[in-house]
Amino acid sequence: MISTIKYAISYSLLRCVIFPLSLLPYSMLRSLGRFIGTAGYLFAKKPRKQTLNNLALARSLDLSNDDAHTIAKESFQNLCVVTLELFRLGRRRCLDDIISCENPKVLERLCSDEKGFVVFCAHQANWELTFLHMSSYGYGVGIGKPQKNPFLYRWLLGIREMFGGTIVDHKNALSPCVKALKQGHLVGIVADQGFPESSYSTDFFGTKASSSMAPALLAYKADANLCVATIYRNDSGNYTIRYSEPIVPDTSKPFKEEVPAIMDDAIKIVEKGISEHPGQWLWQHKRWKQHQHHHAKRQYRYDTVGIVMPKERKFFDIVNKALPLFRAIYPKGMFSIMVPEEYREEVSFDGAKILPYKTISDALIDDYFLQIVFDFSGADSVVGHYKRFSIAGAIPLKSMVEKTLSHEYFLEDLATTIIESHRTKAEVFSDIGHSPKINPIFPLEA
Repeated sequence: MISTIKYAISYSLLRCVIFPLSLLPYSMLRSLGRFIGTAGYLFAKKPRKQTLNNLALARSLDLSNDDAHTIAKESFQNLCVVTLELFRLGRRRCLDDIISCENPKVLERLCSDEKGFVVFCAHQANWELTFLHMSSYGYGVGIGKPQKNPFLYRWLLGIREMFGGTIVDHKNALSPCVKALKQGHLVGIVADQGFPESSYSTDFFGTKASSSMAPALLAYKADANLCVATIYRNDSGNYTIRYSEPIVPDTSKPFKEEVPAIMDDAIKIVEKGISEHPGQWLWQHKRWKQHQHHHAKRQYRYDTVGIVMPKERKFFDIVNKALPLFRAIYPKGMFSIMVPEEYREEVSFDGAKILPYKTISDALIDDYFLQIVFDFSGADSVVGHYKRFSIAGAIPLKSMVEKTLSHEYFLEDLATTIIESHRTKAEVFSDIGHSPKINPIFPLEA
């Protein structure tokens, strides 16, 4: 009851803000959105770092840091513009003056077919307009995730369904979507976000990314065509939408072969559309998130990990022997290991990028690829540098090595620092074949 009242009050306050904004012309909303987005980019430190990290992970874009900052700011601006435009959409009954179709004959051909079709789109430009445009051509079903606030969600549904479409909960979407497709209707799904629980992954801008197979799964199950919708904001501030030629599933092939193949084709089209207007995609979400089995404490749960090895021989040997622990904690992590060049041949770490350094300044990488750095060098410059370039910064651990009495105790201390529970520590130690010992200085249960 109390939560319902809180939701009602927060929704009422939001509507009080929305109403005057909904009266503003689109040009003014877009200017305001760009202003708020610029402020968000400048002052929202962690989302900005996440955005820059995603742009660094998009290796095939080959961006300079200046280019990455420009696209990141544009992405923040786009997100705010989309949010403000949503307030005004509820007052409209026609979209013809703000959105046009680049190839309407493709959509008309799909709609005239007796078979239904799946439309796969991305969080690009104003993605809310994509389903509205599709459903204005014929009855459609969209897949959505309910909001916690039921009053807000009902308001959103009123906008998303205003041209006759229906939104279904993503948790129970399979049956109604397959039914709609078999009845000749369309199904719209926004499925470009990271989905680490999925068994499917493919290169996305040059880096392996997990994705939901829902668009291809629906097309295969219902023997329906799949097309990709790309939307972008043009110079006038209005929108253009383009529908790809349909991807036709071959249901004579096994499910495990055909569904990933369909997804591969669809994601290539999505990637191409994003690369044409990169500043209009939602770069803030964790697109390349990996499934880490939650071994690590929350503050250490990241996917791109840096390790700065110490130059002192005795400390290097201790840390080098402990490297398998990092792979056990981050089984799918993307590692960069900065190693003193004289020890380069001594480091063996499956799947890691080994970066030799002569001086510690060589270990300071000037891009946003690393989300967290474990620093065993003890150099202040490492902490200062990665505070700027990585999401979590650099975790200084040189003192732990210095206080450790032996290699075995160091493993216990390191595991206690990073891993969240005694049970998961035992699992990780089992993975690397280590029998834990109790350190009299740093007890395992500390």
